[in-house]
Formats: sequence, structure tokens, C-alpha cells
Amino acid sequence: MQTKTDDIPLALAGFQGFLLAGVGKSLRLYEMGKKALLRKCESNVSTLPQLLATWTPSSCQAFPTAVVTINVTGARIIVGDMQESTFYCVYRSIPTRQLLVFADDSQPRWLTCVTNVDYETVVCGDKFGNIFINRIDQHVSEKVDEDPTGAGILHERGFLMGAANKTNLMAHYNVGSVVTS
Repeated sequence: MQTKTDDIPLALAGFQGFLLAGVGKSLRLYEMGKKALLRKCESNVSTLPQLLATWTPSSCQAFPTAVVTINVTGARIIVGDMQESTFYCVYRSIPTRQLLVFADDSQPRWLTCVTNVDYETVVCGDKFGNIFINRIDQHVSEKVDEDPTGAGILHERGFLMGAANKTNLMAHYNVGSVVTS
């Protein structure tokens, strides 16, 4: 079975019976078909006025450079971008299938690895030898989990050219060598 993509998939993860693939700047949800994988959903810019004001074919991507890590915890997806740190996403199938970004890191970092500590916390490593722990606020996490359609996430205003919610830096250490896992 072969599926053609328009860019190189750098990260793959299983998610609720589907395949999540980080293809270039996009996060895609695939389902098994008879001859190829079927694309069911793709991340894109969630604010229509912003999309209409600055539309180019490459502006329809939710992630700035390239998706390099995908971690799944329940219905939550933590995406690691190559140069812009972590993004917290959620999948909503009602009324339409959507991958929505609801939180991100305010500091750009060149990620090499990401792993979950708990439902709201991740620990990451970057290519400059830093290990850091990011956490989203518990009330933001609860608000996202209680929203079955994702309407609240769609209509939130972005902050600092990113998601509406930002992660909190809990700890930061420099180990002096590139962190690989």
C-alpha cells in the first residue's frame, strides 16, 4: 500500500484507530483504505478573517516549520514543531472533523524530543542541550475537555501570533549536550 504526500512525513502516531502523520507543516489524520491511506482531516488556520487577509497556499498550515514529534494522551495531541516548540491540539469530529490548536509555547525552541509527564505537562529537549518542562493551566485543560464541538477553541483570539493559550515554563536545565530522548 502506498500513499502519496506532498511533503516528507517526519512523525507518525496511532490515534483512536487512525494514523496521525506530521507531513511537512501539516498534521494529518489518515484512515486505512483498500488501496491507500485516506486523508480524513488536516490541521489548518482556524481563524477565517486571518486566513482571508493573508492567504497564500502555504498560509493554510497550522505549524510554522515542520512537525517532528507527535505525542498522544487520550483525546489530546501534543505536536512538536522543529523550530517553534510544542503545540497542544485536540481532535473534534462533531460537527465536522477538525484538529484544533488550543495552546502553544511562547518561546521558540529547536526540539529534538518530547515526552508526556502527565495530561497537562510535557518535558522537552532541544538541540542546544536544554531540557524544559511546560504545563498548561488546569482550567484551560478542563475548558477544552468540556467543549464537545470545539466552538470555544475556534472563536478564541490568538495571542502573540499563536494560540489563545500559552504554556507555563515549570523548569529549565542545560545539560550541555544535545538531548536525543
